Amino acid sequence: MIGVAAVLYASRLAKDSVVKWILADLVSVLWFMMPLWCLLELHKMIPHGSSWVFANPILMAVVPLWGGDTAAIFAGKAFGKHPLAPKISPKKTVEGGIANLLACCLVALPLGTWIGYSWPVALACGAAAGIFGQVGDLFESYVKRQAGVKDSGSLLPGHGGLLDRIDSVLFTAPIVYAILTFFKLQ
Repeated sequence: MIGVAAVLYASRLAKDSVVKWILADLVSVLWFMMPLWCLLELHKMIPHGSSWVFANPILMAVVPLWGGDTAAIFAGKAFGKHPLAPKISPKKTVEGGIANLLACCLVALPLGTWIGYSWPVALACGAAAGIFGQVGDLFESYVKRQAGVKDSGSLLPGHGGLLDRIDSVLFTAPIVYAILTFFKLQ
Protein backbone atom coordinates (compact mmCIF):
# COMPACT_ATOMS: atom_id res chain seq x y z
CA MET A 1 0.00 0.00 0.00
CA ILE A 2 3.02 2.21 0.27
CA GLY A 3 3.13 1.88 -3.50
CA VAL A 4 -0.33 3.44 -3.78
CA ALA A 5 0.76 6.46 -1.75
CA ALA A 6 3.97 6.80 -3.79
CA VAL A 7 2.08 6.65 -7.09
CA LEU A 8 -0.47 9.22 -5.91
CA TYR A 9 2.34 11.54 -4.84
CA ALA A 10 4.11 11.06 -8.18
CA SER A 11 0.90 11.84 -10.05
CA ARG A 12 0.69 15.19 -8.26
CA LEU A 13 4.21 16.00 -9.42
CA ALA A 14 3.64 14.82 -13.01
CA LYS A 15 3.11 17.60 -15.55
CA ASP A 16 2.24 15.40 -18.55
CA SER A 17 -1.39 14.21 -18.76
CA VAL A 18 -0.28 10.87 -20.29
CA VAL A 19 1.96 10.25 -17.29
CA LYS A 20 -0.94 11.11 -14.96
CA TRP A 21 -3.18 8.66 -16.86
CA ILE A 22 -0.58 5.89 -16.57
CA LEU A 23 -0.10 6.58 -12.87
CA ALA A 24 -3.88 6.54 -12.32
CA ASP A 25 -3.99 3.09 -13.92
CA LEU A 26 -1.21 1.95 -11.63
CA VAL A 27 -3.17 3.19 -8.60
CA SER A 28 -6.22 1.23 -9.74
CA VAL A 29 -4.13 -1.93 -9.95
CA LEU A 30 -2.41 -1.43 -6.61
CA TRP A 31 -5.38 -0.07 -4.68
CA PHE A 32 -8.20 -2.25 -6.05
CA MET A 33 -7.05 -5.19 -8.11
CA MET A 34 -4.30 -6.46 -5.82
CA PRO A 35 -6.53 -6.59 -2.71
CA LEU A 36 -9.29 -8.30 -4.71
CA TRP A 37 -6.77 -10.87 -5.95
CA CYS A 38 -5.63 -11.38 -2.33
CA LEU A 39 -9.24 -12.02 -1.25
CA LEU A 40 -9.56 -14.62 -4.00
CA GLU A 41 -6.32 -16.26 -2.86
CA LEU A 42 -7.54 -16.24 0.74
CA HIS A 43 -10.66 -18.07 -0.38
CA LYS A 44 -8.47 -20.73 -1.99
CA MET A 45 -6.80 -21.31 1.41
CA ILE A 46 -9.84 -23.11 2.83
CA PRO A 47 -8.35 -26.19 4.51
CA HIS A 48 -8.79 -29.32 2.41
CA GLY A 49 -11.13 -31.77 4.03
CA SER A 50 -12.78 -29.06 6.07
CA SER A 51 -16.37 -30.07 6.68
CA TRP A 52 -17.31 -26.56 7.75
CA VAL A 53 -17.53 -24.47 4.57
CA PHE A 54 -17.98 -21.23 6.48
CA ALA A 55 -14.48 -21.49 8.01
CA ASN A 56 -13.08 -19.32 5.24
CA PRO A 57 -9.78 -17.43 5.64
CA ILE A 58 -11.40 -14.38 3.99
CA LEU A 59 -13.13 -13.90 7.32
CA MET A 60 -9.75 -13.07 8.88
CA ALA A 61 -9.52 -10.01 6.62
CA VAL A 62 -13.12 -8.84 7.10
CA VAL A 63 -14.73 -9.78 10.42
CA PRO A 64 -12.12 -8.19 12.72
CA LEU A 65 -12.62 -4.92 10.82
CA TRP A 66 -16.32 -4.97 11.64
CA GLY A 67 -15.61 -5.44 15.34
CA GLY A 68 -12.91 -2.79 15.26
CA ASP A 69 -15.07 -0.22 13.49
CA THR A 70 -17.90 -0.78 15.96
CA ALA A 71 -15.60 -0.45 18.97
CA ALA A 72 -13.97 2.67 17.51
CA ILE A 73 -17.32 4.41 17.09
CA PHE A 74 -18.47 3.68 20.65
CA ALA A 75 -15.11 4.38 22.32
CA GLY A 76 -14.51 7.47 20.23
CA LYS A 77 -17.90 8.94 21.15
CA ALA A 78 -17.60 7.97 24.83
CA PHE A 79 -13.92 8.70 25.53
CA GLY A 80 -12.50 10.44 22.45
CA LYS A 81 -10.61 13.61 23.27
CA HIS A 82 -7.48 13.45 21.12
CA PRO A 83 -7.86 13.78 17.33
CA LEU A 84 -6.12 11.03 15.37
CA ALA A 85 -5.70 12.89 12.06
CA PRO A 86 -7.71 16.12 12.27
CA LYS A 87 -6.84 17.42 8.79
CA ILE A 88 -7.78 14.15 7.11
CA SER A 89 -10.65 12.84 9.22
CA PRO A 90 -11.64 15.25 12.02
CA LYS A 91 -14.00 12.91 13.86
CA LYS A 92 -11.50 10.08 14.36
CA THR A 93 -9.81 9.99 17.76
CA VAL A 94 -6.77 8.26 19.22
CA GLU A 95 -9.03 6.61 21.79
CA GLY A 96 -11.25 5.24 19.02
CA GLY A 97 -8.16 4.03 17.16
CA ILE A 98 -6.91 2.15 20.21
CA ALA A 99 -10.35 0.59 20.74
CA ASN A 100 -10.36 -0.40 17.05
CA LEU A 101 -7.00 -2.17 17.37
CA LEU A 102 -7.96 -3.98 20.57
CA ALA A 103 -11.33 -5.07 19.21
CA CYS A 104 -9.78 -6.34 15.97
CA CYS A 105 -7.40 -8.50 18.01
CA LEU A 106 -10.17 -9.71 20.34
CA VAL A 107 -12.36 -10.68 17.39
CA ALA A 108 -9.53 -12.31 15.43
CA LEU A 109 -8.36 -14.59 18.25
CA PRO A 110 -11.45 -16.81 18.56
CA LEU A 111 -12.23 -16.49 14.85
CA GLY A 112 -8.75 -17.60 13.81
CA THR A 113 -8.65 -20.54 16.18
CA TRP A 114 -12.12 -21.57 15.00
CA ILE A 115 -10.90 -21.55 11.39
CA GLY A 116 -7.82 -23.55 12.41
CA TYR A 117 -4.98 -21.07 12.89
CA SER A 118 -2.78 -20.87 15.95
CA TRP A 119 -3.43 -18.00 18.34
CA PRO A 120 -0.25 -16.10 17.33
CA VAL A 121 -1.31 -16.19 13.66
CA ALA A 122 -4.85 -15.10 14.57
CA LEU A 123 -3.46 -12.31 16.74
CA ALA A 124 -1.17 -11.16 13.91
CA CYS A 125 -4.17 -11.01 11.56
CA GLY A 126 -6.16 -9.04 14.14
CA ALA A 127 -3.32 -6.58 14.67
CA ALA A 128 -2.93 -6.19 10.90
CA ALA A 129 -6.66 -5.52 10.57
CA GLY A 130 -6.54 -3.00 13.43
CA ILE A 131 -3.59 -1.12 11.97
CA PHE A 132 -4.01 -1.38 8.21
CA GLY A 133 -7.80 -1.06 8.33
CA GLN A 134 -7.41 2.35 9.94
CA VAL A 135 -4.65 3.30 7.49
CA GLY A 136 -6.95 2.33 4.60
CA ASP A 137 -9.78 4.37 6.04
CA LEU A 138 -7.55 7.42 6.53
CA PHE A 139 -6.06 7.00 3.07
CA GLU A 140 -9.49 6.97 1.46
CA SER A 141 -10.46 10.05 3.47
CA TYR A 142 -7.26 11.74 2.27
CA VAL A 143 -8.08 10.91 -1.36
CA LYS A 144 -11.59 12.34 -0.93
CA ARG A 145 -10.17 15.53 0.61
CA GLN A 146 -7.71 15.88 -2.25
CA ALA A 147 -10.55 15.43 -4.74
CA GLY A 148 -12.71 17.94 -2.84
CA VAL A 149 -15.63 15.55 -2.32
CA LYS A 150 -17.44 14.52 0.85
CA ASP A 151 -18.62 11.11 -0.34
CA SER A 152 -16.99 8.64 -2.71
CA GLY A 153 -20.37 7.95 -4.30
CA SER A 154 -24.11 8.00 -3.81
CA LEU A 155 -24.89 4.28 -4.05
CA LEU A 156 -25.08 3.97 -0.24
CA PRO A 157 -26.59 7.23 1.06
CA GLY A 158 -25.35 8.20 4.51
CA HIS A 159 -22.35 5.87 4.34
CA GLY A 160 -19.92 8.09 2.45
CA GLY A 161 -20.13 5.94 -0.66
CA LEU A 162 -19.29 2.36 -1.52
CA LEU A 163 -15.58 2.98 -1.18
CA ASP A 164 -16.10 3.89 2.48
CA ARG A 165 -17.46 0.38 3.05
CA ILE A 166 -14.44 -1.37 1.57
CA ASP A 167 -11.50 1.02 2.16
CA SER A 168 -10.29 -0.90 5.20
CA VAL A 169 -10.52 -4.26 3.44
CA LEU A 170 -8.46 -2.94 0.52
CA PHE A 171 -5.52 -2.29 2.81
CA THR A 172 -6.05 -5.26 5.15
CA ALA A 173 -6.54 -8.11 2.64
CA PRO A 174 -2.98 -8.08 1.22
CA ILE A 175 -1.43 -8.05 4.71
CA VAL A 176 -3.66 -10.85 6.02
CA TYR A 177 -2.91 -12.83 2.87
CA ALA A 178 0.83 -12.33 3.45
CA ILE A 179 0.52 -13.41 7.10
CA LEU A 180 -1.52 -16.53 6.31
CA THR A 181 0.75 -17.42 3.39
CA PHE A 182 3.81 -17.10 5.62
CA PHE A 183 2.21 -19.22 8.36
CA LYS A 184 0.48 -21.81 6.17
CA LEU A 185 -2.17 -23.93 7.82
CA GLN A 186 -0.69 -27.37 8.48
